[in-house]
Order: sequence, then C-alpha cells, then structure tokens
Amino acid sequence: MDCLTKEKWIIIILLIAWHSVSATNNILAKIVLNKFNHPLTVTLVQFFLTTIFTWPLLYFKLVKTSENSIGISGRYWVTWLIPLAVAKIITTTSSQWSIAKLSVSYVHTVKASMPIFTVVFLRLLFKKKQTILTYFSLLPIIIGVGISSGTEQSFNIIGFISALIATCGFTLQHIFNKRLLDASQIHTFQLVLITGQLSLLLFAPIWVVTDLRALWNEYSDAGKFASVPSIYWMEVTGLLLADGILCFLQNLLAFVILSKVAPLTYSVANATKRIEIIIVSIIILQNVVTLFNVLGMTLAVSGVLLYTYAKQRKSSEAKLDIPESEELNYTTRIIIKDAAPLQNNNYSTNDQHIEKNQGNGDLLQPGIVLLKYCSEQDGNS
Repeated sequence: MDCLTKEKWIIIILLIAWHSVSATNNILAKIVLNKFNHPLTVTLVQFFLTTIFTWPLLYFKLVKTSENSIGISGRYWVTWLIPLAVAKIITTTSSQWSIAKLSVSYVHTVKASMPIFTVVFLRLLFKKKQTILTYFSLLPIIIGVGISSGTEQSFNIIGFISALIATCGFTLQHIFNKRLLDASQIHTFQLVLITGQLSLLLFAPIWVVTDLRALWNEYSDAGKFASVPSIYWMEVTGLLLADGILCFLQNLLAFVILSKVAPLTYSVANATKRIEIIIVSIIILQNVVTLFNVLGMTLAVSGVLLYTYAKQRKSSEAKLDIPESEELNYTTRIIIKDAAPLQNNNYSTNDQHIEKNQGNGDLLQPGIVLLKYCSEQDGNS
C-alpha cells in the first residue's frame, strides 16, 4: 500500500510539473515573440536544443530502448522520416507564427479542434468510421471555435490560418508517427532525435535565407547595431534558450507520464492542461476576453473531453485501447501480468515486459494486458 501511495504521489508531482512547464513554455513563447518577432529563429533554437538534449538520453542509455532494435533502412528514410521531418518543420513554424499573431488563449482554443482533423484524416486515408457519439462530440468543438473566432479581439487571418495548419500538422504527425513506430522497433526518443536532426538540417538553409537575412538587413548598419543596448541581446538570448529548454522538458515529461498512466488518464490530463494554459495566459498576459470568448473556449474544451470519453468507450467495447488522442506520437508497449513468457518471433521478452515488434499480431497467452504509450509532443502544442 505504501508503495502504491508513493507511485501515486510521483504521478501527481509529474502532472503538476508537466502542466506548469507547458503553461510557462507557452507564455514564454509569447513573451519571446513580442520582444523578438522572428518565429523562424525561435523554431531553429527549439530544433537545436531538442536535438542536443535528446542525444545524451539515448547515448548514455538514460531511457531504455529495445535490445533487439532494428536499423532503419533507406526505404524508411525516404518514405517516412524525411516527410515526417518536413511536416515537423511546417507544423512548428506555423505554431510559432500563430502565437506571434494571436493571443495564447485563442491559439489553444483553435488547437482544441484537433479531434476534427483526426476523424477526417482517419476517414479519408484509412476509411475508418467513428461512432455516433464521437461525431456528436465534434459539434461543441466546431461551435466553440466558431464563437471564439467571431469574438476574438486579437483575431488575425494569418495567425488563424497558421494555427489551423499547425493543428492539421500535429494530427498528421501523430497518425504517421504511430504507424512508423508500429512498423519498426525504433524507440520513441530515437524517432524524436532522428526527426529533430533532419528538421534542423533541412530548416537551417531556410532560416539563413529568411530570418538571418532579415536580421542582417535590420542590423547591418554598424551605427544601428551599436544603438541597441547589449542588455537587449542578452535578454533575447536568455529567453530563446529558456524557451528551447522548456520545450524539451515538456516533451520529456509527457513521455514519462505516458509510461506511468492509462491513455484515458493522459487524455484528460492533456485537456485540463489546455484549460490551464488558456486561463493562466489570460491572467498573466492580460488578454482581453469577452463573455462569448469564454463561452467558445468552454464549448471547445468540453468537446475535447467528450471526444476523449467517446474514444475510450469505443475502445472498451472493442476491447482495444488505441485512442487517437491529440498531439501524440505513440509506440505500443504491452505489459503482461500473471502470464507465462511468450515464445513467439513477433515479441521480445524482458522479465514480464513484452515490446511489440509488429503493427499487427495476436496475444497467444492468457493474461491481463495493459496498454501504455510512449509519446513525443511538439513544442507549444
């Protein structure tokens, strides 16, 4: 009982830390962009720091990977990894643009529409139908985002489109990252590192011809550069580093939490995190909101919670717990309790932990199966 209580306290502390880091990261991102309006530079720093901090976790084996992990063939690089890196670039830069143009609270209200994109893409790409309750849960999201958009005082069409592109991109990344993880034994953090490195490599030339050129044109005049106080550059550098570090910590905490709680618990925690970000950003950044703004935000987030419940209910009825919850990239880990070790080429055993190597396959031994997911979230998601 003492051990169980200790584990619960650890989960509570992790959830508080995750919510706090996420809210701080989003608010800091807005402060950075208000002071240094160069979203592409913010994106570059995030890619760089995520790569720098993820590499030691794998190199020094601070996170456990499968001992039978297979190498990644050239086919995966061309058909999966490079397209995923390009999608990551588009998604992250769009997210930064939306935060630069809109209030944080409104951006996260728009991002609450992710279940809509999930349902649409699963239907178009994989012909997957949903339950009536799932479709019904989308209505308050649509209505809520519509009300918020019509009454948002900071509304900007470029920012709104950027937020939609970011939301769409997060959804596609989740779907295809999950399929890649199911098709291979690559660890989630290995995928984070590889896509981060590729994104940094592909994005650097874009940054050079856009933001770097803009910064050069803005400050190439020696007199103008000298007129800017050195404290400004020190402050901007500190804010950029803090934003990148918080982005990495947000991803790391999400990964740890998902390894300790059930998918439904995580989905609810993720929805409440969005509520917290909206409320805290309104208070700290002093965004002007109206009664209709609050109504729209409440409807949108309520729809997300209803969508989560609908997906969980469908999974329970089908005895499959594989939700398409927002902004997540999953790899499946099956934990067997009170079951004999499996002797099957499709599974590798380690004590009582069995990692699934293939996307499909049936459990051949009786036991209590708990599905948990490892995850990567993009910054400011």
